[in-house]
Amino acid sequence: MSDSQNPAPPTPPSDSPPPPPASPPPPAAPPPGGGAGSGGPRADGPRIPWEEREQRGFVGAFVDTVKLVVQQPAEAFGRIRADGDYVQPLLFGGLILLAVTLFNVLFSVLWGALFSSSSGLGAMAAAGGIGMMMGIVVIIVAPVVIVIMLFLMAGIFHGILSLAGGLNSSQTGFEGSFKVVAYASVSGVLGIIPIVGSLLHLGAFGYLSYIGLPRAHRCTDQQALYALIPLAICGGCGVLAMIFNTISAIFL
Repeated sequence: MSDSQNPAPPTPPSDSPPPPPASPPPPAAPPPGGGAGSGGPRADGPRIPWEEREQRGFVGAFVDTVKLVVQQPAEAFGRIRADGDYVQPLLFGGLILLAVTLFNVLFSVLWGALFSSSSGLGAMAAAGGIGMMMGIVVIIVAPVVIVIMLFLMAGIFHGILSLAGGLNSSQTGFEGSFKVVAYASVSGVLGIIPIVGSLLHLGAFGYLSYIGLPRAHRCTDQQALYALIPLAICGGCGVLAMIFNTISAIFL
């Protein structure tokens, strides 16, 4: 029998390991929005402490929120979520601004009563009566004005961002703008400082908004600056008015 009819011997099994699986594809690039806005709001993870009052308690949640916004504003505004809740941020910002307003009214009344005491008890009593009436008016009117101002400021920010293309990657919409304004209102505590308190409040509010808007809407830092233009104009007018009043008090 010829060798061609003999079957070939079987191939021995190879001892080499199988080839490794193909590496997974690289992760997709994050959505656009450079600078402070990269990453945008998180869909999960920790929330702003004020929105966890049931677990933390009213005072604890308030204090923790103030500390977080002041010390870690990027982390605070990165926790903003679009859950349709306007009441909690409105309550936080409204309480701060109302407390500051009442403090300033009380301070003005006491300051006026101190100077009117030199004019006799009648003038002092009149100053006290006027102060009480002012306090009642503030308690009634101030909450309405504060609510209007918060929504108005959020609308201004949101409108300018929309014109600048800063909402193209936003997942929070107007709610994100409103929450930035409401939580940035923690800067209102600077308003109790005499003479320069209002300007300090305005500057700190602008800074916190500059940090918060990119994180709420995934916009760029430059687009956030566009939204702050009206605020800068108001601050400039305030500085000019202060300079004018100082010069008038010295030379006139």
